[in-house]
Amino acid sequence: MYWSPYGRGTSCYHFIKYYGLGGMERLSYIYSMTYHEIKMLARKLRNNPTPSEEKLWRYIRKKQLKNCRFLRQYPIIYQTTGNYLAFYIPDFYCARKKLVLELDGKIHLKTIERDAFRDDILRDYGLTVLRIENKELDDIDEVLHKIESYL
Repeated sequence: MYWSPYGRGTSCYHFIKYYGLGGMERLSYIYSMTYHEIKMLARKLRNNPTPSEEKLWRYIRKKQLKNCRFLRQYPIIYQTTGNYLAFYIPDFYCARKKLVLELDGKIHLKTIERDAFRDDILRDYGLTVLRIENKELDDIDEVLHKIESYL
């Protein structure tokens, strides 16, 4: 998922109040962009996949896994503030099964708290988040079996 500023534009940071399940109030310092900027960022991310994303994509694209269609770097908008949209861009997303796949490299060891917050927001919207460490892709059959168990 994408969190920090990327490229140029009129994007900005906002302090937002977010109400999760049960009406629990949370404050979050989020990065938001206009719809056009989000689309351009998602396109840039799709055109520059990590080696881990490329590897998994070979096995899940074109409905290869239980006839489920996965999208790469698909923006999920969860809140609007004026003309700006708060969003996440997961690595892979299956709308039919409401499943988000996130590949976690070493950088995610430094962002555990932020990742947990994002996962909570996505779960509040009825999505299931499955995190897969890059090193798990060494046993791709096990990873595919794990994903299938969520489909």
